[in-house]
Amino acid sequence: QGKPLTEEDIRLFKAAVTNDSLARQFESSLGLIPGREVRRGERWDLDVSHTLPLVGELTSRMECTLSTIRGREGNQTATIDNKGGLTLEGGPAGIQSLGGLFQLNLGMSEMHGTTDFNASGGFITSSRQQSVSEWEVYAPDFSNLDRLGEPVKTTHRIEQDVSMRLER
Repeated sequence: QGKPLTEEDIRLFKAAVTNDSLARQFESSLGLIPGREVRRGERWDLDVSHTLPLVGELTSRMECTLSTIRGREGNQTATIDNKGGLTLEGGPAGIQSLGGLFQLNLGMSEMHGTTDFNASGGFITSSRQQSVSEWEVYAPDFSNLDRLGEPVKTTHRIEQDVSMRLER
């Protein structure tokens, strides 16, 4: 495991992962709804990509499954299960970015969740998504100016548990 995040690590990460990119990721989760009629047990894939400045293309890849349908005709709720992960492709964040001083790599990523959808009304009633990812950050060691030209590797594990429920 790496050392705690420094202010510079946080600044560099914030430059790559902005509120706008996180909002786009949340909005894209609405893509879990297939937009067509599906049967219980049917599966479909969902890929959503976001460009992160200086880093590359971050893609959420998920397999979705309609697991249950509850209720009566005219008031049915469908439950969609999803599982997958993130991938990070290309971009200028290779070892040469910023003079070779900064690099961000995605080591591992796992995501899964459940979404309840009111099929009759056409809206999401609740959703819970969980994810775990490990990121490697190569950044200058600003605490040791003698080693400023040598990137220092730190590993960061991010665990997220996001829940949403519509209440009337």
